[in-house]
Amino acid sequence: MAATPALVELLGVTLTLGVTMDHVYYVRSNAYPNVFFMSGRLQGTPIGSDPKIATWVTNRSDGSAGFFTIDPNSVKYSGWGPASNTGFTYTMSDDGATLSASCAAG
Repeated sequence: MAATPALVELLGVTLTLGVTMDHVYYVRSNAYPNVFFMSGRLQGTPIGSDPKIATWVTNRSDGSAGFFTIDPNSVKYSGWGPASNTGFTYTMSDDGATLSASCAAG
């Protein structure tokens, strides 16, 4: 599902200076209760000429629980903490993660 502008703004609050994000989508995981994977397309001077897809995880689709990084691009270009801080090991192999990234990629 496409993220609302308010959700995109909240997710993007910690992006590296000069990085912008669009095409943000979230997918509810079937593997975990109340887990949503969110991915967006990153662009800007620090990224270079080829946009990159970044993915985060949250347990609230409205973003009120914060976000956690689960792939190298979300780690490199945002200030959200690692998913390991949740006590769970979320990865791009989890149900919903790859689908959200595919949606963001278009």
